[in-house]
Amino acid sequence: MILKNSIQLDFIEENIWVIHDFVKKEESEIYLQAARSANEEDWWKENGGWYKGKYLNLSQNNIIQELSNSIIKRFSNLFKDGDKYSYGSPGSIHRMTQGQEMFVHADFSEIDDKDDDIVLFNTAIYHNDVPGGEIYYPEIGVEYHPTQGDLVMHPGTTKYRHGVKKVLGDTRYISTLWAANDKGMKIKKSGEYNG
Repeated sequence: MILKNSIQLDFIEENIWVIHDFVKKEESEIYLQAARSANEEDWWKENGGWYKGKYLNLSQNNIIQELSNSIIKRFSNLFKDGDKYSYGSPGSIHRMTQGQEMFVHADFSEIDDKDDDIVLFNTAIYHNDVPGGEIYYPEIGVEYHPTQGDLVMHPGTTKYRHGVKKVLGDTRYISTLWAANDKGMKIKKSGEYNG
């Protein structure tokens, strides 16, 4: 395993891990306040499609950026060789309102699961509790209902295609981040994979 042995994990499946209370309630409240106080026109409208109105870039918010840096440091400390990876920033927030669901997808669909020298993990940090909105993995028959503060981590490969079930209550808010080794970063940047 690439994570430190001292990390308290719940295993949803061999390569799908949950760390409860990874983000403190007070930290999630900062994200929630930023999201709830944003003007509707601040939510991403480019290119339409599924993501329209569901993504808020908070890179200009100094408080969120400071918090993001703290979360990245905490996240990197989970890995045995944390200094050998690159990390994406949780400096944005994603929302799904009541009745919305997310299509099944792989975070990096070009990577074949047989390539064990590529490390590319994607995570979601859950900022609030809502009924519904479970993350599910149809390829392996697994689903999980996250709670506030959870960090859910899975490989970005085809085996771990996932979707989100319909949100049944309040708006669901998450932030995402990722970890990649050098080979994973080259693929991530170029978009080319020669497996």
